[in-house]
Amino acid sequence: MTDDEEPRSKRQIRREELRDAGERSAKLASTLMKMADIEISKLQLDEVTLDAVKSARKVKHHTARRRAERQLAGDLRRIDLDGVEQKMAELRGSNEAVTKRLHEAEYWRARLVAEGTSALSAFPGGPDDKLRDLTDAAQRSKPGSSRALFRHIVERFKALAASR
Repeated sequence: MTDDEEPRSKRQIRREELRDAGERSAKLASTLMKMADIEISKLQLDEVTLDAVKSARKVKHHTARRRAERQLAGDLRRIDLDGVEQKMAELRGSNEAVTKRLHEAEYWRARLVAEGTSALSAFPGGPDDKLRDLTDAAQRSKPGSSRALFRHIVERFKALAASR
């Protein structure tokens, strides 16, 4: 604290804490309003909070939706925000891992179709007979073969991730 700053009173400190808690719950309410239903179900919220989120999300008119979001923010102040934010971070992390795995699978699908069986030696986990057959079929442009190759690559990556 510098010389020209006055010490803050308990009332000022409490007012700042309440404002910060309100901003935090408002931000969380906004995020919950935008999340998909399946993601909200993974958060494992209690009944009352889950009902408040569902009822707020049902509102469609802009002004009423904003009012419902503010009401939800007020309801969220009564629960453990740290726990919900931690669950959301874990969910976000798992979603990012799945997205990364799908991008990597698409890269390998494209590479295998372009280069053929010569690229199989560099494939993570090594080649297998089904991968070789699916690569040949995808190169010959058989209907559905490229999609089947992608699915097989995704399954292989899941198996590799589980074995680590």
